[in-house]
Amino acid sequence: MNDKAISPVMEPARPEQALQALAHRLGSGDQAAEASFLTLFEQLANRLLLADPAALLALVESVRDVPLFTSRARQYRRFFQGLALYKTDRYDEALSILDELLAEPDLADEVRGRALNTRANGCRYSGRLVEALTSYRASLTLWQRLGNRQREGLTRLNLGIVAYQLQEFEEAEKSLTLAAGCFAESDARQWLAGARNELGLVYRDQGRWNEALACFEEAAAHYRAEDAEDSLGRVLINVAELYLFQAHLPEAMATCQQALSTLRNRAYAVDVYLALGLVHQVEGDLPGAQAAFEEGLRLALTIGRRDILAEAHYRLGELLRRLGQADAALAHLEAAAAVVETTRQPIGDEDLRISLLGRWQQIYETLVLHCLALGRRQDAFAWSERARARAFAEKVQGLRFKLEGSQEAEPASNLPVATCHLPPATCHLRPNEILLSYFTTGVLDRYVPMLRALAADNPLRDHLLTPARTLLFTITHNDLAAQECPLDPNVLVSVSPRGEDRSRFLGPAVLRRLYDALLAPAVVGQVSNLPSGGMTYGTGRVTDVTYVAPHGPLHRVPFAALLDGDGRPFVRVENPTLVYTPSATLLGTAADHRWPTDKAQRLPCLAIGYDGLLDETPSVVALRHTEAEASLVASLLGGEAWVGPALKRERLTVAAGRYRWLHFACHGRFNEQSPLDSYLVTAAGEKVTAGEVLQEWQLQADLVVLSACQTGVSRILRGDEPMGLVRAFLYAGAKAVLVSQWPVEDLPTFLLMQHFYQECSRLTLTTPSHLAMALQAAQVWLREVTAAEIRELWPILAARGQPVGKIDSLAGSPAGSCPYAQPRYWAAFVVITGPAANGSAA
Repeated sequence: MNDKAISPVMEPARPEQALQALAHRLGSGDQAAEASFLTLFEQLANRLLLADPAALLALVESVRDVPLFTSRARQYRRFFQGLALYKTDRYDEALSILDELLAEPDLADEVRGRALNTRANGCRYSGRLVEALTSYRASLTLWQRLGNRQREGLTRLNLGIVAYQLQEFEEAEKSLTLAAGCFAESDARQWLAGARNELGLVYRDQGRWNEALACFEEAAAHYRAEDAEDSLGRVLINVAELYLFQAHLPEAMATCQQALSTLRNRAYAVDVYLALGLVHQVEGDLPGAQAAFEEGLRLALTIGRRDILAEAHYRLGELLRRLGQADAALAHLEAAAAVVETTRQPIGDEDLRISLLGRWQQIYETLVLHCLALGRRQDAFAWSERARARAFAEKVQGLRFKLEGSQEAEPASNLPVATCHLPPATCHLRPNEILLSYFTTGVLDRYVPMLRALAADNPLRDHLLTPARTLLFTITHNDLAAQECPLDPNVLVSVSPRGEDRSRFLGPAVLRRLYDALLAPAVVGQVSNLPSGGMTYGTGRVTDVTYVAPHGPLHRVPFAALLDGDGRPFVRVENPTLVYTPSATLLGTAADHRWPTDKAQRLPCLAIGYDGLLDETPSVVALRHTEAEASLVASLLGGEAWVGPALKRERLTVAAGRYRWLHFACHGRFNEQSPLDSYLVTAAGEKVTAGEVLQEWQLQADLVVLSACQTGVSRILRGDEPMGLVRAFLYAGAKAVLVSQWPVEDLPTFLLMQHFYQECSRLTLTTPSHLAMALQAAQVWLREVTAAEIRELWPILAARGQPVGKIDSLAGSPAGSCPYAQPRYWAAFVVITGPAANGSAA
């Protein structure tokens, strides 16, 4: 069958009559009429596909009983039946037909390709995202093999749409540009217009509004010329939203009304009602906004458009909150979260789970703020936990959050509810431990460019943006308190990769302001009668271990270096031990706090050291003390050291799982654009990436020490998902990691590590809090050690047979000076606890 033209000019003038005449001949047994019948049927069906989906369904029904003599002809008719049901919003019926069709063993390639693509569309609208992507990719492979550029373009178009919905703008632009090239090459102008429309959305959401409008106008002009009303209506929705984002409210309202009068497909009318609701809301017409949102929600429930259901519930819930209808607002906000939860539940692909939750982060932020406003702090905390590092927790622990009543009911009055439960952190903390769990809302980082592009005087900002807040949940073994910190989290945000340079927060004035904003609200005073010091928090609880769970831009804050009112850093002898954790959920998942005692089954330590570079990078110098550091660590722990330029990666992948402690002393680099490509330089021309560790390593290590630059830096994706070396090693099985948050110098790192391991040898190590105690002691020592003391230490280390190298970098330091007193030397290193390793055993 000729597939070159999807919407050809129809001949004769009355093709329906010609089709019925051919059907009559087939009914009389004239098999020769089948080829002409099928060609005309496909041409007519393809035209109605864009112009009038209801007429397409009527056409298919009119020829349903016409006898066809070849399986290929019957397959095409069956395909168009499924396509017509899909285009008229009957997704379940459409998918049933398409699944039956795809199961046929002799299915023609052309039919299979189109059926796969249509099935993927149906899955996408039904919220079955993984199935949609699987079908799209299978369809793309088939069309590439057949050399059908137009159909390849259609599949790439749909892949671009999915990437856009997941806010993966770079991937979306790439797919849509390739699709446009396919359509231009095959002269498929109507689909080229579709690709331009979707590109307009990508540009719009990046704040590139002039480019977006040009794309929309080009697409609209084509659809008007072709009388493709349904497609024109979809473009008009996008134009209306663009007007709304630019605060052109009359134009937005008029364009919405025009879109409604143009659309034939009810699926896209949902988008119009949501846009209309926002226009009414911004204009102050809240009853009008409520009516529009309710109609959009009703229609989405009626036709089963799960892809937009979360937004419909959220918009209505947020409006009801503004109207003072607190309980109804909470019900709709919880319903929105339930849609997200049930959509995520069957998704096995971690990247998709992260993207989906990140897309709907605003729902969880609003739930947290609304629950706090209602005085329901435990529910607020539970929602904050569900919003942070979810994929991390689920991957490491196989966690599944309890979700009750999650099936969508038809009427909005019977809403799905996602039932929250407190994470188990509260029952796993000891009386002398406390968790400071932060949660930020309304953060405008560089991953949401459209929101940043809204003009400061645009009234939409007050209705579209979540208030910028920094919240602190203070948690003990039997209590939970909540308060707001006096800090706009956006002041910590940079729109450039330099935002990951955490050393920029090390100025004394900045450290003091951050202490006042983040720690002072919780801290009451010092306690001096505890063996390791202590602190009293606002809960009235005296603690000697403080767990910190940062959130959003707070991951960039160097908590160890924050300065109190007397100019003293948080990390000091009399203060509690500081331990980082990704979330309260991960902190509290262990049923037994103690580490395994199977020391005999594991080797004590493997230390990796390499002084050289991965490549000749002029701005990076070779190291002088890292190989000596690895050898020292191995001798202190009774382990072995692999040092020098010899390749190590393959041996490491196999052997790393046999050791209790792993230590890496080498160059490291964080890759902001691709965090799982962050790496450690382990040998000449060799690197070990975070992705390789995550995929290939299986560890039993109580501790992994990454004594290298920026090993603790992670790109924090929306949903507070950390991506980098920390995630990789915790995934691989490490119970804790000791990492650096910014580039560190060679000599002070060597000194810190040797003192850290000396402290470890004095302690009975059973938990990460003990490791953090040793680290804290080492940090205090490094901060206070004098140049003279370092010079005295050096021959002692050399006498032990350690190749410690030279310390000429201290040549100009006076004997009594403290050369490493500044926090940039000692505050970079932190202990981060993984799951099943938290707390302190009695």
